[in-house]
Amino acid sequence: MAHPGVGPSTAEDIGEASVRAAFGRVMHDPRHAPETLATFGVGRLGHEAARQMQELRTAHPDWDLPQARTEVLRRGTRTAVSRGALIGGPLLALAPYGFCAALLAQNRIVLELATLAGRDPNAPDRAAELLVFQDAYPDLDAARAGLAEARSAGPPAQPVGRIRALWRVTWRLAYLLGFTSRRQEGERKVPLWLRLLRYLLMGITFVIGLVAPMVWMPYMADSYRQSTARITQRAERFYFGGTTAVRHSPDHASRGLALASVMFTAGLVLVTLLAGIRVFDRTWVAVVVAMAIGSLAGAGIGAFVMRRRLRRADRPAQSK
Repeated sequence: MAHPGVGPSTAEDIGEASVRAAFGRVMHDPRHAPETLATFGVGRLGHEAARQMQELRTAHPDWDLPQARTEVLRRGTRTAVSRGALIGGPLLALAPYGFCAALLAQNRIVLELATLAGRDPNAPDRAAELLVFQDAYPDLDAARAGLAEARSAGPPAQPVGRIRALWRVTWRLAYLLGFTSRRQEGERKVPLWLRLLRYLLMGITFVIGLVAPMVWMPYMADSYRQSTARITQRAERFYFGGTTAVRHSPDHASRGLALASVMFTAGLVLVTLLAGIRVFDRTWVAVVVAMAIGSLAGAGIGAFVMRRRLRRADRPAQSK
């Protein structure tokens, strides 16, 4: 498989083509989704991670290891957040596709950290380490056994229906991202009332998101940021014995887009009602049309803005 190697950005390596290829593979065999993504990530991104770290050292010969790690985490986290929220944020139907994009971006961060630690990013053990960092397996031996089983497994005995496969893939990818992870040993149990409150808020956000999709953007951005922090901290402890503190500025842009989306849609509905606009001689039909226009416009503008942010996020920091 070819590995792009032109230009300072790695955006193309986890772009739409790679995401489509990875998503197609996990949809074909949802049962082995974690192993498929880990193997795909190493095979597609390993050489690029090595090249990127060589370019980083060449561009910043005065940087020590903590500074290089900080840059990898800064750029990688922004890419994972922007790409996951861009693809899966505005339209809920694309959420599993966005999960796949964010996981590939996280895989790239881990491979770059492994390269900085002096490890071969193309070695099969990197896939096993990824699976442990994602809590797919408890240890490296179990992860290696799982990868071996996935490689030897043939196609599913009975083809899985697309809806069922999409459902299974969505939950498996959400688990890998930590959105549905089990409580870890030593963590405080979340009270029932707090869990119910979270589900209620998520339900309200879902309902509003059907009308103004951009309200999902800040929610998904924060979720991807927390997920990326979890896996990168585990990777840093494993490769370096400690973590690097990276300050993340609040995502004011996505929150502003969400608010603007709600206000714009609400404004269209208000104008429709005040002007007495009717469609097929029905006011409610005109309101639905206004909400649809506001929803599509908000999603389109948000996707454009997030795509520009993604391109900026993939650029390495410039030397001062």
